[in-house]
Amino acid sequence: MRYIFSVAFKREKLFVSLVLFVVFIASVTTLGQAVVAANLLNSSLAIGRVSEDDPNNASRFLKDAEGETTGIFSKIINIFYLAINEGNDAATKYVIDQRSLLLLIVLGFALLIILATTQVVIFGKNILISLLSLKIALRIRALIFNKLLDLPSAYFRIQQSGGVVYRLTDDARVIENNLFRLIENGFFGPVLSLCGLGLLIYLDYRLTLLIFLNVIVTVLIVNYIATFIRRVARRMAEGGADINTHVLKVFATISAIKVFCREKWERRKYRGFLRRYLKNWLSFNILTGLVRPVNEIVGLVGVVVIIFYGTVLIWRGELTSEGLFTFLFVLLYIVPYFERLSSVSLLHSELQVSVTRILEIVNSEKEVDALNMGNDKLLNYTGRVEFKNVSFDYSQESAKVSQLMGTGDKNTAVVEDAPAITSTETALVGAKKTQFSQPPILDNISFKVAPCESIGLVGESGSGKTTLVNLIALFMSPTKGAIFFDGKPVTDYTIKSVRRHISMVSQETYLFNASILENVQYGRLSASYKEVREACRLANIDNFVASLEDGYNTHIGESGVKLSGGQKQRIALARALLKNSKILMLDEATSALDSQNELEVQRAIEVIMNRQTTFIIAHRFSTILKVNRIMVLDKGKIVQFGTHEQLMKQGGLYRSLYNIQFNREVAAGV
Repeated sequence: MRYIFSVAFKREKLFVSLVLFVVFIASVTTLGQAVVAANLLNSSLAIGRVSEDDPNNASRFLKDAEGETTGIFSKIINIFYLAINEGNDAATKYVIDQRSLLLLIVLGFALLIILATTQVVIFGKNILISLLSLKIALRIRALIFNKLLDLPSAYFRIQQSGGVVYRLTDDARVIENNLFRLIENGFFGPVLSLCGLGLLIYLDYRLTLLIFLNVIVTVLIVNYIATFIRRVARRMAEGGADINTHVLKVFATISAIKVFCREKWERRKYRGFLRRYLKNWLSFNILTGLVRPVNEIVGLVGVVVIIFYGTVLIWRGELTSEGLFTFLFVLLYIVPYFERLSSVSLLHSELQVSVTRILEIVNSEKEVDALNMGNDKLLNYTGRVEFKNVSFDYSQESAKVSQLMGTGDKNTAVVEDAPAITSTETALVGAKKTQFSQPPILDNISFKVAPCESIGLVGESGSGKTTLVNLIALFMSPTKGAIFFDGKPVTDYTIKSVRRHISMVSQETYLFNASILENVQYGRLSASYKEVREACRLANIDNFVASLEDGYNTHIGESGVKLSGGQKQRIALARALLKNSKILMLDEATSALDSQNELEVQRAIEVIMNRQTTFIIAHRFSTILKVNRIMVLDKGKIVQFGTHEQLMKQGGLYRSLYNIQFNREVAAGV
């Protein structure tokens, strides 16, 4: 919980100080209101005991002090003087002796002002606490989001997406919803309780000692219950994350679910997650529901003991009935705030779970630290790339990120599937952690690429082509060896300055729920409309966009659902071309295009290849026939490297793959 308050005090010191000041004022005015109410009731009881013939009446007591003073304010001062020094009976007698309607009206207005002021202060206190809690919650949300953007790509491969989303939404919402109560009960409750205890000690220290014992017993019981609440709250949060993860998986694989007719299977799995969440929810609410009855029972026992002991003191003549009445009235008035104080432990338990889960993200190592990047800026980059004895092992990379997150094992990667629903499904979806190791994706590869040189990457699936370009883009770091840009280790530079020289179109096309113009302009926000159209023309998408009713202002929906696969890929290609970086990497960027569109895009790429260092991964050999050199990868090693003509003469894997595809296309009539 220290983390939450450090967030508050770091940038909101003045505002927090204002909140604390208002809380203190609200506590004092609330206690003042309680004392005034108690005295009013005592005065009402005292009226029946007042006699005008009493030789010791209040008028005679103050006669010497009052003299000829008859001002209304002097009378009010006399009333307070009598109430404080002689008690309510004396003050009440004095008011009756005056027989002044104006005095009664002024006293009524004074009491009304006191009560109204208290409520205004409390209202202001609630508004300020609400604003402070919202500011802290929003700051925490922003902190999580900012940190997620700074985490290495490997973090998102290991973490379940639903768990990450749950932390950003539900865990943050738990903090937002409970923070007001925590500040209210954690600040206002203690301040009012301490002020109240001071007043109760002033009224009678012996009865106050009994309250101390009562509070200690309550806190011990509540803290004991809170230990169980923390465990259940943790399981409930994990269950909510599992539900989110499952829903996201279903959305991502809906086509496979339908084609394999697994709707019933997915419903059963989802019901299993819901049942587990319901079980934890019931446990959580039963435990939190126990707190109030415990407080009520212990508090009632304390009040009974105080009344019994107070009665004994009255019999002994050590306490008046008015004193006991005032003590009980003030006590009952502040008891709800004692209960708030005891609830702080419960709030702390619930919030601690969410804060701990959020800190798992906040305390994770940033991408720049995980990649061991330097502080130099990559300026005047020519586009030269060199790999020296580079190896990459996903198992080691995943284990490294797991260690940074405080999970996982050094030598293994961890994969988790959904929890079991029934005993017959355990073998398929049991909640077991499967540990595995695998050979390196890239194994001790070395090569040099000159500025503006184009390189085609060829190889069977899993040979390391995508991993190679991901290493260049700094999505991960080599487990062995080093990468050099312009003869200097890439790790000497800042990650941002390196990526400013890199554009990429990956196998998966990522578009935003925005207009076509905004999606293309994302590659370079400062680009003009003319430059956007030129990039689209090179990507062979300009004619299509121009044919739309809203043209470049057409919104394409989430992930570009209103476009075909080929159209989405060409917009992504236009975005990469607009950036005009020194390195362009195309990871099967034309896979969704038909032959005619692919041919036109190839022509655009051929023009670009002359001014950018280009890496092209292609499923069709026709895409890479005109590159400067072709790199053939097999099981993580470079087995061939040269031009198309050279590799065809050499034979080997390249010619074998080329002939297989050529024969397939001939058979298909392509």
